[in-house]
Amino acid sequence: MVALSQPMNVNSIDTSVADFSPIPAADYNVQLTGEKPNAHFGCVDFEFVIMDGEFAGRKIWQSVDVEALEDWKGRKLAAQLAKTVGINDLMNTDELMGRNYRVTINRKVNKNDPTKIYNNVVDAIMPAASGYAPSAPPAAVAPIPTAPPAAVAPIPAAPIPVTPVPGPAPWGAQ
Repeated sequence: MVALSQPMNVNSIDTSVADFSPIPAADYNVQLTGEKPNAHFGCVDFEFVIMDGEFAGRKIWQSVDVEALEDWKGRKLAAQLAKTVGINDLMNTDELMGRNYRVTINRKVNKNDPTKIYNNVVDAIMPAASGYAPSAPPAAVAPIPTAPPAAVAPIPAAPIPVTPVPGPAPWGAQ
């Protein structure tokens, strides 16, 4: 038995069950609304929301590991999302949030276990459909002034040699 520290008004809690039935394979207008860590698989789940039609408001999650250089599928998905909205140098997945896309949703069979079917898989990414208002890019953040106060004289810094690191830049670097 669990004793509650305060009474809980059960009438104020939505107890309806969300619809998790498979979405039919087709193209949908979606918005990338968020991401959350998926500790079970050690990756990130991108959250897409269908914006119109019969399934408007339904959410689709696509697991990706954009930080692992060996995960070409995650890197490919992030690159497709960025290219679709005109981002050539993706530094942070936050740049993709709030953007509109058109995606193809499919069902996939697990290659190792054909009895396992994956529903609502993002299979292709395209620009938002014609006539569908694309989202504006996120507002630019004002740069932080780097000049020292007038009363303090700057200290000259010695140049720091830069040695390039082989390989592609790491994803999600802060």
